[in-house]
Amino acid sequence: SCQSPALGNGISTMIPALGTFSREGTGLYSLETDRPGLLCRDVMSCAVMYNYMRGASAGDPQSKDVPFQDPSSIDLSTLTIGFTDNHATTAWPWAFDTPFAGKRGNVKDALVASGATVVEKESLDQFLGPETQLMADAVATGISFSSRWDWFYLNVEGFFEEIFQYGGPNGTTYGHEWHGQNFNGMNNHIGASAYAIQENAWLSGYVAEVGFYPMLMGLPDVVVHFGQSELTGAKYGTGYYKRAGINTVHFPEFYYNVSEYFFSGSEWAPYREGSFEDKHPDIPFHPAMITCESKKYEPAKALAVCDYLQKTLVQGGKLISPYKDIIHEALKSGDWDLDCPHDYSDRKGYENYPDSIEDMPEYLKERIKSKKKNIGISPLCKWN
Repeated sequence: SCQSPALGNGISTMIPALGTFSREGTGLYSLETDRPGLLCRDVMSCAVMYNYMRGASAGDPQSKDVPFQDPSSIDLSTLTIGFTDNHATTAWPWAFDTPFAGKRGNVKDALVASGATVVEKESLDQFLGPETQLMADAVATGISFSSRWDWFYLNVEGFFEEIFQYGGPNGTTYGHEWHGQNFNGMNNHIGASAYAIQENAWLSGYVAEVGFYPMLMGLPDVVVHFGQSELTGAKYGTGYYKRAGINTVHFPEFYYNVSEYFFSGSEWAPYREGSFEDKHPDIPFHPAMITCESKKYEPAKALAVCDYLQKTLVQGGKLISPYKDIIHEALKSGDWDLDCPHDYSDRKGYENYPDSIEDMPEYLKERIKSKKKNIGISPLCKWN
């Protein structure tokens, strides 16, 4: 929800550590890992908004007050910065991988020029502290994070007891959950009752806080790389990183023409080709991102390093698409109409959608019907 818009629009983003932003009043995807994030024009704008939004609130018992300082006041020469050229990443969201293996030495050079102690490693997991016994035991037992399930019963009052009915045959299920035994989707390691899913969420959360958090404390002050957030889940998967807490800052360094690197017979191919299918073929340009990550209660360090890199490497301190006026005009005119509605007409109670929906404004019904022409055609709608 933060990385994809930043990547798609060539802007900066900050994904703060769990518990450092209040989640009061937000629509949670997962109580175990979800938290609000920031989308910003540049890194320092993210820092300003972070300062306003950080800290504890009565409505979120997991939120805590966080020490913070002006990132521009941090002396980078006092920091130890890890660096990894992980250009071929496979984590979600896709399209962070680039064809620039070994060609972005300017980033490391800029870090060295800051006076910081720079340590380069081949992979991100090598920056973690020593594996704890609890973490080793969790891996050995097969416990893993089931955080993608819990929004069903966290956000719907009475869902677990009255609607889902603990997975019983008379309950109503949604998403990837079945009646009875939960052998599918993210929870195939459980293969037991719905109660076990809650127990697994508690166990994995405990392991994250007690077993994995100390490993994150072994990180350098900041780790700089070219991949997705939470150190791309380089070891154990991103769930433990999210739950234990880590700060991520992304910003775009430059645009490149994807068609010059990815074509039939090209030497480079992205991890997922569909993610690079250009939505605007007239201007097939894609941003190359830089990522800075820091420990849970040291957010200013990641912001400071990324702010320095953005101002050092990007002309004017923020990336501006040379095609922004063309893009804006095409969106206003409808020439680049990528939006599409979900077609609910084959679902019970939604026959003749949207005309059958009472109280829906007529203008909205007409807008939905006009967008249906994009289903199966627009790149964003091919899987509808």
